[in-house]
Amino acid sequence: MEKKNIRICEPEFFLPTCRKRLLAGLLFLMMNLCCFSVFAQNKMINGTVTDVNGEAVIGASVKIEGTTLGAMTDLDGKFAINAPSSGTFVVSYVGYKTQTISLGQTVYNIVLEEDLEALDEIVVIGYGVAKKRDLTGAVTQVNSEKLMATAPTTIQEALRGKAAGVTVAGAGLNADPVIRIRGNRSISASNDPLFVIDGIPSSSGISVINPSDVSSIEVLKDASATAIYGARGANGVILVTTKKGEEGRVNVEYNGYLSIGKIDNYRRVRNPSEYMDYLREAERKYTYDGQGNWALDPASVYASMTPSWEYDQRLEYIGSRDQSGYVLESVRRAWTNGVYDPSKLRGFDWQGAGFRDQAISHNHNVSIRAGGKDTKVFISGSFMDNEGITPRSYRTRYTLRMNLDQNLGKYITMD
Repeated sequence: MEKKNIRICEPEFFLPTCRKRLLAGLLFLMMNLCCFSVFAQNKMINGTVTDVNGEAVIGASVKIEGTTLGAMTDLDGKFAINAPSSGTFVVSYVGYKTQTISLGQTVYNIVLEEDLEALDEIVVIGYGVAKKRDLTGAVTQVNSEKLMATAPTTIQEALRGKAAGVTVAGAGLNADPVIRIRGNRSISASNDPLFVIDGIPSSSGISVINPSDVSSIEVLKDASATAIYGARGANGVILVTTKKGEEGRVNVEYNGYLSIGKIDNYRRVRNPSEYMDYLREAERKYTYDGQGNWALDPASVYASMTPSWEYDQRLEYIGSRDQSGYVLESVRRAWTNGVYDPSKLRGFDWQGAGFRDQAISHNHNVSIRAGGKDTKVFISGSFMDNEGITPRSYRTRYTLRMNLDQNLGKYITMD
């Protein structure tokens, strides 16, 4: 029987193998520790959101600040989030005060308080005023601060993007925007909403009102508009309430702006010389000899590889289509004694002619507000001169407005 020697414990075999296994084990241990430290940073938190009466708040938003982690409360007002060990989270719901709470616990019982200031705001609803808490119709209110946030020139522009369900599209300085409330309702009839300014219905002239004079705008979007204003309110109603005088000392306000607009970059187009080369090449035809060579066809409209006054006159856009002779004369100027000089071609900057070098716009508003116990007055004047970047686009407006509230007795007030 043959005897075999197996040498597995010699240093040159054993030591390298042990080193490899030891390094692999250490690497595996470090990866596990890293994974453990990552997963240990987050923990599950639970809680319940109720109101002051102990009723569950359904659909409240619970969000970890500075992250995308969040949840909504269920039918029982409960929530659960895998949150970090430190930081804060925010609990909010419409009509309630938002709360910011520090992380650190695992169970939270959160009580939301009503936001009485928001619910007690006065909203104009067509036939009077009401508090937000008492509203049953679809009404959107936009106050003066939001209206003037974008320095609008008209009330229509002031509403753009500020009221849900209201679309304001198109318009330039010479035209009014198109307003639609919850889309179009008719194919053939008008879809414009009804404007009511301080209780007076108006189908036109809304653009002449200075947006700075507006206190608030309410948009009636449902059947309540039809119930109040009849068929005229079928497309929705926009109620405009202007500013009025207030009791107290005289308050004078001024606001205005100045803007300068210009075209940053024009589109790159051919100059007169490049355009002539383009027209000439378009009228040349070439023949191929089958061996890789091309030659100008003598039957071409432009049978010359160099500029030729004779052939220039045959070009369609220079000769036959130029009924006024202006283009032909522009090209003839480049020919002197049979010599062609492209720098003498007469051209015209159509892009420059279609835009102003700069458009200067400015708007100035001055208002005076004062009043006593029985008399309150608001007077305002404005001047607006807006230029568009195109020559015939502009809008100029002068306004002078006065609102007077006078108490004539205990039960009678004149506005």
